[in-house]
Amino acid sequence: MKDGERLEIEFPYAAGRTINADGGSILQGVAEQAKAAGFDVNLIPVPPSEIAAGAYTQPDERDIFVGYWTSVSAGILWVTWRQNLPESPNGSNAAFYNSPELEDLILKANSEADEDARNALYQQAQDHIAEHALAVGLYDRLSTLGISPQLKDVWQEHSQGGPVFHDAYFVS
Repeated sequence: MKDGERLEIEFPYAAGRTINADGGSILQGVAEQAKAAGFDVNLIPVPPSEIAAGAYTQPDERDIFVGYWTSVSAGILWVTWRQNLPESPNGSNAAFYNSPELEDLILKANSEADEDARNALYQQAQDHIAEHALAVGLYDRLSTLGISPQLKDVWQEHSQGGPVFHDAYFVS
């Protein structure tokens, strides 16, 4: 409670796009945990067409938002945490968080040739994100692939889990 009012969080999410059925169940669990802690999370499933049209893109339209970015490198941090400035808007910065310090760490890491030094810089950036409670990891999206036993050497790439067929062949 604050000033006699119960805390309420508006939480829109891209239903059927970024958040699949499993993700929707996880968000419902988060809302239940929040309720047990004393505040309400109003889950707002938003159709993909509304999200694509710009619904819930402004800071005053929501309190929290879900994101989904994957990559084989922590360099993907640049997509989300590049500052959102009037002269250089960043629509992927869903937290509307601007930090020259965080941006500089990510840029340095993305430009560092030495793997150990690069990973140390990424760790500093991730520590900054955690210390400022900018993001909360909820779950890994799973990708499943069913193939015939006669199809060999199909594999799933690491960032999105999509199937890769260029090495595949059939055996009889």
